[in-house]
Amino acid sequence: MTLYLDASVIVPLVVVEPRSQVVTAWLDARGEPIHVPQLAVAEAASAISRRRRMRELTDEDGERALAMLDNWLADAATVIDHEPADIVEAGRLVRRPLPKLLTPDAIHLATCRRLGFRLVTADADLTEVADLLGIEWVMPE
Repeated sequence: MTLYLDASVIVPLVVVEPRSQVVTAWLDARGEPIHVPQLAVAEAASAISRRRRMRELTDEDGERALAMLDNWLADAATVIDHEPADIVEAGRLVRRPLPKLLTPDAIHLATCRRLGFRLVTADADLTEVADLLGIEWVMPE
């Protein structure tokens, strides 16, 4: 099955953090195609830039992480676009009072469901909603 990665598993590939080794090893062991939506690319770049602003990364380390992100995307993943219908569906999903769902996560779920891909995330709250929507997911361990 095709894997759909969100930013929570992309960032640890290019920035050293506690789950970096687990995520890297898990993805290296997979044989499925990896797809990354444009939104996750933007979210990952934003997370790296935020860490630079917060001085959690030096400017040099931040630039290195962004370059690693671009290289990894070019070498290991297919970057995909969202469709207008994904945004419309996300708008429907966020209208539910519970469980709480942020717009970017709703867009990921709508896109993943439309494509029939398996969501790969480190976000436990997102997996809860994915279950409710019948979206297959996996958390790298």
